[in-house]
Amino acid sequence: MQLPVLKPEASSLRTCAGECWWFHRKCEYRPYQEPYTRGFRRLVNRKLETKCNPWGLKTCVRNQPEYQTVYKTFYRTVYKCAADDGH
Repeated sequence: MQLPVLKPEASSLRTCAGECWWFHRKCEYRPYQEPYTRGFRRLVNRKLETKCNPWGLKTCVRNQPEYQTVYKTFYRTVYKCAADDGH
């Protein structure tokens, strides 16, 4: 499906404010490191001290697997107009 090509009117260019597809402004794009956080579950072994026999004479160390939720911050490069970043 082909979209119709619309020609902007002079009055619509004044109200566009940079959000219209035909509105092109000239600016210098600069790279910017944008942080974002992701969470994921990781399997870890937890050490437990338990009784080795029913009489409780000795203690043993046992591994019990469990899941922990870990959050990590990553950085992605985005490009912003130099006039928009306020620097």
